[in-house]
Amino acid sequence: MTGMHQGNWLKHAKARRKKDVNQMKRLLKETYPKRQMIMKGGTLSTEEVFDQLWEDYPCFKEEMFVAFEFSQIFLSAPDYEKNYKAIVPLLMEFFDVTTELEVWKLAECRFPQRKKSLSFPEVIEIERAQETLKKQCGAPALFVFTDDGEPTLAFVKAYNKVRLEIVGEEIIQRGLFLLLAVYYITGSAYPACFNLILTFMQAYVLQRAQSTTYCGQSCWQNWHVHLSVSGVQLRFSWYHRWQNIE
Repeated sequence: MTGMHQGNWLKHAKARRKKDVNQMKRLLKETYPKRQMIMKGGTLSTEEVFDQLWEDYPCFKEEMFVAFEFSQIFLSAPDYEKNYKAIVPLLMEFFDVTTELEVWKLAECRFPQRKKSLSFPEVIEIERAQETLKKQCGAPALFVFTDDGEPTLAFVKAYNKVRLEIVGEEIIQRGLFLLLAVYYITGSAYPACFNLILTFMQAYVLQRAQSTTYCGQSCWQNWHVHLSVSGVQLRFSWYHRWQNIE
């Protein structure tokens, strides 16, 4: 194939891809009420909802379509990227760390939780990828694979199946957004082990009202941390759970 023919082929391939993407988005818009009925019907378990949605709409294996579905939930979609990039540097300074991944590992430690088998996110060296993907997983969780400490690949896994793969740049940022989006588009409740940190992200990154639900009855202490960095002040509500952690 000559350079000119190859250029024309790529041009036509991109045009077809764009047309296919637009058609898929129209389809998702038209069928959105149907998916809402699947989630709210009450006849399927959460795992069955996942399986049916990913079987009926395999496009949800692609990041752009999960993001599009998420945007349909809100009349005014939050500017996740802007909010995320504003808050992470403040958290880095607050926690005195230098990497994005360290921020979320330390943030997780601030929220007491029930005994769990996964971290938030679950960070694994790339050499252990195959071994880790066999790990049992119920509610959606983010798996981040690193090479020499640098994120190179991530998966959103739910009910023992990989639902999304994230490659390229800004893996942590995109992975955390997609994890939240998957909870929203499936109507899933946050699990007890991740409830507090996901609620924190929901409030301060998605800028949505904090959830008041939590598995089991609890007694809470609410205290506030003020950050003032470069003239910008943020107020965080950190919650401590006094009930014994199971």
